[in-house]
Amino acid sequence: CLGLDHSAISVTDTAASLAFYAGLGFRAASRSTNVGPAQARLDGVPDPHVTVTGLRPPGAPTPHVELLDYAGEFSRGGHVCDDRDIAATVLVFAGADGAPRHLRDPDGHRLRLT
Repeated sequence: CLGLDHSAISVTDTAASLAFYAGLGFRAASRSTNVGPAQARLDGVPDPHVTVTGLRPPGAPTPHVELLDYAGEFSRGGHVCDDRDIAATVLVFAGADGAPRHLRDPDGHRLRLT
């Protein structure tokens, strides 16, 4: 394994997430809509329709963050993982100015800026 090139997170409102991550220096670098059998196999859900927005971090092309905005019944619907949830993760971003900070994005994803 040569490393990871991105982390993907589910969001309920792409515009709100874009505004939040722009405040951290990220910018939208790509956008696509993924549908079909290949996406269904990848996600493990039937007939997915997901808008993917790639966010480029400040100063480097990777690793980047992808916002996954699902339409229909597979939308997260405002669910926020509890810190003890098996799916709970923390995205860690190095190179932030000042003391380390712990934040949550609009969908409750935990971030640590170091």
